[in-house]
Amino acid sequence: MPLAVWLVYGAVAGLIFGSFANVVIWRMPRGMRITHPPSACTACGYRLLAADLVPVVSWLALRGHCRRCGIRISVRYPLVELACAVAVTLMVYFYPSFSAVPLGFLAFLLLCVSIIDADGMEIPPALLCAGAVVGIAWVSATFLWPERLPDAPVWHHALLGAAAGFVPLAVCKKFRHAQLCAVIGLFLGWQSMLLALLIAFASLFIVRVTKRRWVPITPHIFASVLFALWI
Repeated sequence: MPLAVWLVYGAVAGLIFGSFANVVIWRMPRGMRITHPPSACTACGYRLLAADLVPVVSWLALRGHCRRCGIRISVRYPLVELACAVAVTLMVYFYPSFSAVPLGFLAFLLLCVSIIDADGMEIPPALLCAGAVVGIAWVSATFLWPERLPDAPVWHHALLGAAAGFVPLAVCKKFRHAQLCAVIGLFLGWQSMLLALLIAFASLFIVRVTKRRWVPITPHIFASVLFALWI
């Protein structure tokens, strides 16, 4: 199948997962269930129809307002969907194999965690557990289908990557972020994990020195991981 077709599939999948990311970002930090109740307007409680849930298109069609009460819907919703679509599509472009599936999931996970952290909310442990399960499954699958997963790190590189991600942030007493980086290390291996951390710490230092205020670390980790994967 031509690469262009796979890129279209990646973009569509990214939009769908981006829409789901908005649900995760809103509900999980607040202790709400993801699957129930159905999506509704946070202001008037209007239950959204299928036509209201088409990624990006619905927001544009409604001009960024609730169909019933007319309250403004944040532009962040379509931006999250577009960001996820771009990230997943680029994963398919740089990794045109089955590896694009777990790496696309990693992009989805980091997008959710970055926005939750930027909102000042605690990173949900369930997201970290999901990432760990997928990462371990990906590395384990290399024993069965090594030719189909050429980009997966071998098991000892994955373990070293988890350690390389965990230790520096644990030393800084950022234990939840250390757990996140341990999960990322399973996907990247130790070399790419160290590169991602170096870039993240450098960019975070520059931003904090120039702006002289607190900024969340997770968006910097997200951007540096994508850079490490795409170079």
